[in-house]
Amino acid sequence: MEVIAFLIFLALTTAFLFLLNYYRTLFADGRDEYNRSEILSLTDNLIREWRALIEKDEFASYLGITI
Repeated sequence: MEVIAFLIFLALTTAFLFLLNYYRTLFADGRDEYNRSEILSLTDNLIREWRALIEKDEFASYLGITI
């Protein structure tokens, strides 16, 4: 039971960190106006951040396949 709780906690923490990284890079580009879709599309942002992580590192892509 602890393993399942840990995996859920890890998934939620990872998703939160992916979203923080996305918004950090979004707001750091120096623009004054943003589209609504850029700010509110949470699932698209999570998938995009996950793919960016997998494409950077070969080991992470193997980890992504196993999950």
